[in-house]
Amino acid sequence: MAKLQFVEFKLHVRGQMRSLARFVLMPDGEVRVVILYPEAAHVVERIIKDGAIGDRLYTLEDGPLFLKYFVEAYQSRACFVTPIAEMEEEEALRGAPEGGAPS
Repeated sequence: MAKLQFVEFKLHVRGQMRSLARFVLMPDGEVRVVILYPEAAHVVERIIKDGAIGDRLYTLEDGPLFLKYFVEAYQSRACFVTPIAEMEEEEALRGAPEGGAPS
């Protein structure tokens, strides 16, 4: 099975740092969003709409450049994006179980 690059968007939710979504670079070059904390899907939708700002606005279709600038765009105490890492495809694309956040 292939390893895919990914980052996770993390945010303080109810006093805890939570992974809201995983942004996975697919073999076709686009980024797929995997919701990890369904209760905050609206936050993830807003982040996707805002894109990642570098020398221009990058969207999910910009693949690796989106990941690069997305990591740089969100680095604060309240929220951040993890460094780019790799994970097996099946695990990378696994979202939250029905009804809640992943364990």
